[in-house]
Amino acid sequence: MKKSIKVASKSIQAKLKSLESDADKLDKSSKTLVKKITGHDAPLIKFTNIESQYMAAIKKSNGLVNGKPSTVQALKKAEKDASKAKVAAAIAAMEKDVKEAKGQNKDDKAFKAYAVGANKVISSLKKLKIS
Repeated sequence: MKKSIKVASKSIQAKLKSLESDADKLDKSSKTLVKKITGHDAPLIKFTNIESQYMAAIKKSNGLVNGKPSTVQALKKAEKDASKAKVAAAIAAMEKDVKEAKGQNKDDKAFKAYAVGANKVISSLKKLKIS
């Protein structure tokens, strides 16, 4: 019984190492693909997530914040062309929205819920390493 458990354990460990190796290969190939497409090293990030995070933050604000066309446009431009300037513009637009909402309702639950979501969007944008 103990012998069969040891054999099974070794088999599981071997499979685990194989999976880790496959994950490393996928990570390297995704980085290579990003470099080929964008021309620079950038982490693989789902930009479509950024706009949906923004919309989710707006929903949590219970009408306190409406999706500003200028902010949505800045996010879409950053999504389409992840250049340093466009990502910086999207971050600036998000930070401006948060400041304006904070000026309206500092202690409101709706503002806090929006701010948490908006800050997630901002941190997602800041994580991009674009040259």
